[in-house]
Amino acid sequence: MNAMTVQEVEAAVRNLCIAQATNMGIEISMPVVLPDGDFVNITVTEDTDGYLVHDSSSAVMSLASMGVKTSSDTRKRFIPLASRFGCEVADGRVFRRVSREQVGVASVMVANAARSIADIALETRRRIEQDFRHTVAEKIKEIVGDRARFNEEVTGASGRKYHVQNVILDAALKSPIAYIESLASRSAVSSHFVEFFDIRKADERMRLTSVYDENGDFRETDTFLLGNVSEVVPYMRTTTTVQELMAA
Repeated sequence: MNAMTVQEVEAAVRNLCIAQATNMGIEISMPVVLPDGDFVNITVTEDTDGYLVHDSSSAVMSLASMGVKTSSDTRKRFIPLASRFGCEVADGRVFRRVSREQVGVASVMVANAARSIADIALETRRRIEQDFRHTVAEKIKEIVGDRARFNEEVTGASGRKYHVQNVILDAALKSPIAYIESLASRSAVSSHFVEFFDIRKADERMRLTSVYDENGDFRETDTFLLGNVSEVVPYMRTTTTVQELMAA
């Protein structure tokens, strides 16, 4: 294999930036990935004293696509995040006003500022998932008492190890009879499907249950997928479901 030259590496990296003329200005697709998987789009337009470089509202649209509402408290967070990269925020756009010579650097800084703001979605998702996970665990503990175990290590048929959120033991407190996982949003569906598929292959007798937040962004396709590897129930049915598992 021939080693790449400096010029080839530079060309490969440069090719990641794609610019095209639009009726809104010169649009640049930057090699900066937002949490929703899209690239940051930067727009460059002529301004009174130079050029306006902005993110085409990429950050705000990314937040919206991930279900984050841009409340007044959320918008207040935009300002310090953007200022780290020398940018400002107004009307949902991250921007910098610069001279012709600064357009390149400004594009990079605006793209990174937009990504920083869009990352709020990841923080929000983690908080929601942690809160829901805690809520489900507390509900199970309230119902089953000493028969509950949490974050137990389980080995799937593949040999891969998982940490099951909630485990219900038999009346003798010796063996697990059910595993229960909580899902706050549809983003967790794929990983939970893989986990339960692997665990079910290792032990067909184990009762597997997926408790989802009925106020989340779940679709019928998500519950259908999980239904192939577990019993799928909304949070409001947690008590009934756990009681049935204990009685089985």
